Amino acid sequence: MRIEGHSIVTTLESYLSRVSESRSYSVSNNAGLTAGEAEDPIELSAEAVEFNRIKSFISAIPEIRQKKVNQLADEVKNGRYYVTPELIGPGLVREHIMDALLTT
Repeated sequence: MRIEGHSIVTTLESYLSRVSESRSYSVSNNAGLTAGEAEDPIELSAEAVEFNRIKSFISAIPEIRQKKVNQLADEVKNGRYYVTPELIGPGLVREHIMDALLTT
């Protein structure tokens, strides 16, 4: 069944109205409106607000911790980087097991 004129805002409103969370936050969607047009209000559940907050926090964290990379590179370059075999062994075994599980 095809529904004409069904916007993403309507879809989101429908979904969010089914969320059982009692706390809600109003957000105004007035992007691109001209004078005299009505706004389409949507309500976000507490979970949606929290999800967006966490998503923003995570996206602000750099994927590569450059300070740590530079520190380790300096230690390797100057011969000060050492890892005990007891720390390497379990990681190699875990990696081998994961590879075996993923390739079968």
